[in-house]
Amino acid sequence: MSSSRAPVVTIQHMTEDTMVFYVANIDLSIANSLRRVMIAEVETLAIDMVEVRANDTVLFDEFLAHRLGLVPFMHEDGLKAIKEFPTNTTQDKMPQVKLNVRHGRNGWLINGFPLLVDTNSGNLEYNRAWGGEDDKDYKLLTDGTQDEEQIIINSKMLYVNNICIDSAGEQNGNWGDKVKPVHFSTESEENHSYDAGIRLVKMKRGQELDIVGYINKGIGKDHAKYSPACVVTFKPVPIIKLNQNKLQELTYDERQEFCLSCPRDVFEFDEATGLVSLAPEGEMEYAFDGECVTFAENLKRDPEDDPVVSITEVKDTFLFTVESTGALKPQEIVQRGIEVLGGKLKVISTEARNIDLSKPPSEDIRTGFGGGQIGGF
Repeated sequence: MSSSRAPVVTIQHMTEDTMVFYVANIDLSIANSLRRVMIAEVETLAIDMVEVRANDTVLFDEFLAHRLGLVPFMHEDGLKAIKEFPTNTTQDKMPQVKLNVRHGRNGWLINGFPLLVDTNSGNLEYNRAWGGEDDKDYKLLTDGTQDEEQIIINSKMLYVNNICIDSAGEQNGNWGDKVKPVHFSTESEENHSYDAGIRLVKMKRGQELDIVGYINKGIGKDHAKYSPACVVTFKPVPIIKLNQNKLQELTYDERQEFCLSCPRDVFEFDEATGLVSLAPEGEMEYAFDGECVTFAENLKRDPEDDPVVSITEVKDTFLFTVESTGALKPQEIVQRGIEVLGGKLKVISTEARNIDLSKPPSEDIRTGFGGGQIGGF
């Protein structure tokens, strides 16, 4: 590929959990490969094993373990630390997630700490000691300010607190300062949520829950819980052209119905002037459903008339949308996805250069139907 046809990336916009960008000068196969790599081959952290010591809740052990596995975990040092995260190690060297819930004499105990209520906001406080000078604004749950008969166990009650031991066997801080569960992908999501965190299970008095989870590194190809992205999509970039001369031949109601024929906000209709125009984000919104094109065809007075709207595609250019779970930043998902895809292409290139065409093909490799070693039945 010549330098003039090198891929070009242009970021449309980026937020805490979403990145929208264009990639030019790539074909459909490369675009789809990048999408699949970002979903299935970018490393993240998740609970890999669960030790259930007590479970009196309504969810059986396997169900609860599955819900715990789907809680995203982030590393304070981001992508670099996750790439260097040790794998295939013993349980004592893995980050341990503890969740111990029971009802004692002084109310609900979460990981040995009493469940507190902020007297100002009414929010619950977990995993902190009780009885110090800083507790003047808190009350125990047993004071009647909250319903103590049942509580909702959520991801904020998960407690990572064990010593980090490096590859040399030396202590290197506490895992709780490095690895933490992700409760919400953005601050806005948290402010608009009815839950304090990711809901796990509801418990009543008399029930006990005591589990320990072990965090490991993996990729989405191994299990969906390791996928760093909620959504990764791509689509061609449309070129939408309106024929204003033909639009003026339509009635006021027909122009308005034409704008409404598109399921998304691709067109704008000025009720005062009756003019139809492309919305500022219309090209990004268009989903190639063809609804407006079909509707415009039905508006033709004569089959030979020029179309009201024509939609084509920008050649070899695609619009990507990446939405993160919070385990990684969206730009880290894209960066790592490109690295992984580039590594695969380098391996293929190296293997292709090493093929010895002078040797006859191996008889050990057979493909196709009829019992072949590859793809046979």
